[in-house]
Amino acid sequence: MARKYLIVYRKKMMDLPYHKFIFVQFVSLTLVHLFFFVLMLICIRIFSLESNIPVQEIHEFSFLNKTVWLILSAIYETFFFQFILYYPFSKNGKLISPSKYIILSSVLFGLGHFTVCDGMLITDILQIICHFFAGTVYAFTYYIAKKKKTNAFISVVFIHFLYDFCAIYLIWLGTPN
Repeated sequence: MARKYLIVYRKKMMDLPYHKFIFVQFVSLTLVHLFFFVLMLICIRIFSLESNIPVQEIHEFSFLNKTVWLILSAIYETFFFQFILYYPFSKNGKLISPSKYIILSSVLFGLGHFTVCDGMLITDILQIICHFFAGTVYAFTYYIAKKKKTNAFISVVFIHFLYDFCAIYLIWLGTPN
């Protein structure tokens, strides 16, 4: 059932014009993160946990520093979690096993974002799961962009940077100095 859905979804993404494809992937990523953010807040509320995430530290850096950091991290993560992993699963530039590539890339992306930032096991696990799904969106974007013969690396870097930029600046605007 899930395989059939993925095949249909992949075909629909292939038929979309490039700019609409990038927009759909960005919206998918935003919805995944929003879902897990709400789930994390519910868990914190249910278990009466107090979060001590150091959000204030975000004000210590200038706009330019944060933006450069976001660009570099998007490039770095795309290089390691999508670009490098693509080639062991490809032959003559075509992916042999898209599902294995997407799953491995997603798992490594999720584990690569694991940090014990607030000491709450439930939120740490949700953070890994959330980044797993984000990694799925990035790997799928890379795969489809490669099939469309567009610049897959730039596509993923753009979506990753755009999402991180929005997330960081919404946090920055929402916290007092």
